[in-house]
Amino acid sequence: VSTLATAAFTDDAHNVVLMGGPGTGKTHLATAIGVSGITRHGKRVRFYSTVDLVNALEQEKAQGLAGRIAANMLRLDVVILDEEEVDHQADHLTRGEVLTSGLV
Repeated sequence: VSTLATAAFTDDAHNVVLMGGPGTGKTHLATAIGVSGITRHGKRVRFYSTVDLVNALEQEKAQGLAGRIAANMLRLDVVILDEEEVDHQADHLTRGEVLTSGLV
């Protein structure tokens, strides 16, 4: 966790995946890493709910503006995607199915 707080993983464009059961602190930890990146390391960070991001991308496409969100994301050092809402909306699905169902 201390290493993640340094945001050094962004220097080489490494991904970080936090996995665990509900209520284990993944969102809290991801938020703390993001805040540390901003306040201590001058990183450009954005937190997205996966459901909200997918909805925004679909809306953008429907309006004929596809690519704007992606272009903005390319300017960021860290993008945090939280799928908490996806998990709660589909409690009967497995994790893999949630990702497939939520992002297709």
